[in-house]
Amino acid sequence: RVWNERLTVDGQERSMVLRGSTSFEGDLDYTVGVRVPKVLSKRLGSLLDEDGNLPLALRGKLSKPKVKPPDVKKVLGGAAGDLLKKKLKDLLGGDDDKDR
Repeated sequence: RVWNERLTVDGQERSMVLRGSTSFEGDLDYTVGVRVPKVLSKRLGSLLDEDGNLPLALRGKLSKPKVKPPDVKKVLGGAAGDLLKKKLKDLLGGDDDKDR
């Protein structure tokens, strides 16, 4: 396995920090912290990690990675969680029937 304690990727629109590993067989096991705009950071408060990033799970294979948002139902509960989950899916892409 190749381990990354803190791999920072800066882009024009988004920054992210990856922590985790990739196996020599291509298996991914990462937590990706995505920097969110300040206007959203107050709204997402309890979902953000200690660095103020939205943590996403990156799993699967290099050839077919899957990104999973945080479990908002667990954090917020009920209808608020459902609404935020839908908004995150809209932001990240994907639908309820497929994993990304």
